Amino acid sequence: MIAPGSPDDPFMVIDVRDLAEWCVDLIDRGVMDTFDALGPLDGRSWGATLEACKGASVNDAKLTWIPAEFLEKQGVMDKMPLWTPSTGAWAGVLSRNVEKSVKAGLKFRDINDTCKDTLAWWQAQPTEMQARLVRDFPIEREREVLAAWQAEGRATTPR
Repeated sequence: MIAPGSPDDPFMVIDVRDLAEWCVDLIDRGVMDTFDALGPLDGRSWGATLEACKGASVNDAKLTWIPAEFLEKQGVMDKMPLWTPSTGAWAGVLSRNVEKSVKAGLKFRDINDTCKDTLAWWQAQPTEMQARLVRDFPIEREREVLAAWQAEGRATTPR
């Protein structure tokens, strides 16, 4: 399976339930300000997030880490859900300081819970919806990109 970037890339994501609870809390308290709604502050990595996804799905997928430059050459940069490169124009986007938001009450559930619940949501979707959500990056195209990576003599780096 393609794992874009590096396992050490920073990663910030917020479960929509946490965001909704916080927004309602801010409204209830009459708080009006500007905040970054990302998180958490714990230095979560992209690799740890993908491992949480693997754990939730209870599978033995082998992650092959492929850098942004190669994915861009393959024309699949926009096919990588949630991931943002930690280099180039995107550097720093996923390493924002959200201390102000945390002080204002923003809390984050465990990434393992988010992954498990997201998978349960996915599995509850009708087949047509699932097909629509994955059609942009079919498994055949992923296999082509992996083969091209290996053809260039790149070592696979399963984790």
